[in-house]
Amino acid sequence: MTSCGAGPQGVRNTVGESIFETWCREGIFMSATKKILTSLEALGEAAECLKVLAHPHRLRMVQMLLTENYTVSELAEACGLPTAMGSEHLRLMQRCGFLESEREGRKVYYKVVEPQLQKILQCIEERFGCHESCPKPAT
Repeated sequence: MTSCGAGPQGVRNTVGESIFETWCREGIFMSATKKILTSLEALGEAAECLKVLAHPHRLRMVQMLLTENYTVSELAEACGLPTAMGSEHLRLMQRCGFLESEREGRKVYYKVVEPQLQKILQCIEERFGCHESCPKPAT
C-alpha cells in the first residue's frame, strides 16, 4: 500500500494521477445519483493522507494557502507556533504532495498544488462554520 510519505511528488498511481484524482475517479467523492464503493486499499491510502491534514494548525495553513502564497514564518505566526514547528507541519504536507515551495530571493513561499484540498476545506467550513475572518479562496 502506498502511503502519503511516498516522496517529494506525493502519492501518484501508475498513470501519474495524484491520490485525490484517483479518489475522484474511483468514487470517493460520489455524486448523489451514483453510489460506488471504493476499494479498501484506496480507502487506506485516503486515510493515510487525511491523517496528515487532521491537525488544526495544518488545516489553518491550508486554508490560508488556498488564498495566496505564504512564507513559513507568516504561516507559523498566524497559527501561534514557533517557525521550526510550522516548518515541520509544512514538510509533512509537502511530502504528501499537497504543497510545493518556491524560492524568491531569500524567502521561500509555499503554495497548494493539490486542487482537491479546496473541496475538502469547503466541506470543513460548511460543516464546522467559519467563525474567524475567513478570506475567500482565490479562484
